[in-house]
Amino acid sequence: MEKKLQKSVIPIYAFGAAWLVYALMFPMYKGIHYLAALVFSVAVYFIAGKICPPREVLVEKALFGKTGNERVDNLLEEANSSIKNLRVLRSRITDQNVLAKLYSIEDVTMEILGHLIENPGEVSSVRRFINYYLPTTEKLVSAYCDLEDQKVGSENISVTMGKISQMLDTILAA
Repeated sequence: MEKKLQKSVIPIYAFGAAWLVYALMFPMYKGIHYLAALVFSVAVYFIAGKICPPREVLVEKALFGKTGNERVDNLLEEANSSIKNLRVLRSRITDQNVLAKLYSIEDVTMEILGHLIENPGEVSSVRRFINYYLPTTEKLVSAYCDLEDQKVGSENISVTMGKISQMLDTILAA
């Protein structure tokens, strides 16, 4: 996930509202009146911009495309598929600790795939990660989601969810 700044639309609405309020309260017969309305609206725009600053939003990183190298492209397809599945599963999870681990796993995965694209000769060293660790992570997260979705809160379910959370730590370390 990447953090990006998203500008607020409130200053734009405030600009339009200020123009409308000025036009309703003062005459608009001459060019100077339009200029005064513009100055008033711009002032309101900047004041609203200070009151409603841009906010940080999390944006998912784009998946990788084709590179032209068949072996790399095959691995990227598998990894992209796993990442998409993990994103879908992640949307079902409510535990913030597990979510943080999944975001970290996705970030590490994206770094590994970026390294693979830069160094296509290292396909064999990345293959195990893509063919073993990502599918295993998918299965664990899917099981975690299934357990979390159950309405019954037994001790066995809590213990199993805790073990899955620990396994995600192990996968992240690996």
